[in-house]
Amino acid sequence: MDENGQIPLTPSLALDGIRVLEVADWIAGPYAGSLLADFGAQVIIVERPDGLSGTRQLGGLREGDADRSPYFYVFARNKQSIILDFTTEQGRNLLLRLVEQVDVVISSFRPGTLERHGLGWDDLSTRNPKVVLLEISGFGQSGPLRESAGFDRVAQAFGGLTYVTGHAEMPPTRAGFGVVDYISGLYGAFGVMVALEERRRSGRGQRIDHALYESLLPMQLDIPVRYVLDGTIHERSGNYFPGYAPGEAFKSADGAWVHVSATGDPAFRALMKAIGRDDLANASEYASMPLRDERRDELHVILRNWVGERTVDEVEGVLRPAGAAVSRIQNIQDVMSHPHVQERGDFDLFEHPQFGDVPAVAPLPKLMRTPGTIRSGGPELGANTLDVLTDLLGVSYEDAERLAFETSRGKPE
Repeated sequence: MDENGQIPLTPSLALDGIRVLEVADWIAGPYAGSLLADFGAQVIIVERPDGLSGTRQLGGLREGDADRSPYFYVFARNKQSIILDFTTEQGRNLLLRLVEQVDVVISSFRPGTLERHGLGWDDLSTRNPKVVLLEISGFGQSGPLRESAGFDRVAQAFGGLTYVTGHAEMPPTRAGFGVVDYISGLYGAFGVMVALEERRRSGRGQRIDHALYESLLPMQLDIPVRYVLDGTIHERSGNYFPGYAPGEAFKSADGAWVHVSATGDPAFRALMKAIGRDDLANASEYASMPLRDERRDELHVILRNWVGERTVDEVEGVLRPAGAAVSRIQNIQDVMSHPHVQERGDFDLFEHPQFGDVPAVAPLPKLMRTPGTIRSGGPELGANTLDVLTDLLGVSYEDAERLAFETSRGKPE
């Protein structure tokens, strides 16, 4: 209650009224659904009867948890779960009936999977001409590799990220996070919102085709341009990237690693003045980015010595107020406990009866008037089957119970 003893009204969420059917697995497609759910969309996960989807095994299962992954309850927050085997005729028909009641369908199967079960784009759009279908797959719906298996690591390799990650003398390495899966989910959610906005004008839905590896292509800065213009193939170079110097990880006097960078002339001058090297701030031999790139080894020696004589707190305490770009290199404990992260509320805790307090990244981005919210943790397998069948399809509770058993290949007692 508020100070006047009144129960405050729950503010409307940005995507209230949007209904999504998530027929997807693993990360990219479901993450697109999670983003939509955070901002108010009703997202219904269609799950296999055996409950052994990859999504429910995210983060690894703890011993004794069966299909209960702690991360699933974070990842699938704000969603509903129904059990429906769409490989059967009855399951397929029920899914098509549900498609008539939703705005968006999300799929992350290999191309051709839905079509084999009579659930491809032509089938869905015939039943609901306004539906938006998001399909995320390893290599997309067209091209010679369309039916090839594709996961985050494969996409990193195919899209060029693995090749340039690491040091020249070491083998290529994947990025430390599942960047492709999550960025693909972002592209997917963005595509859905664009298609819904266009539908508002045209009254028609459309199909969205996104390949995992395509998420990496816009992130390559000038690597493609340099290759086309002069044949340069960017190689692994650790923290160094051509044209951006100084920029490196340095070890502080107390053993912590800190990244110091200066991109652009004003940033370089601010950094040099902060470390007491005014003589370098305006020196002609460091006056431009190309010149600094040629002398990066000299600059890195200067910074390595300066950082090495100070604790990481001292380094940040000097450089940050001066406007220089700096950050200690943090592990997850550092990130979650940092006062800045805590003040911004970047992590939430919600209670789960089995796991206790489970941490979750708060909904992003932060909208001023209609922010996203975590309203519930990930659902138990099939927890909403009866409610969805009765509410959306208008069947009686008895019929819904029978259908739920039949479509999950179970038998009523």
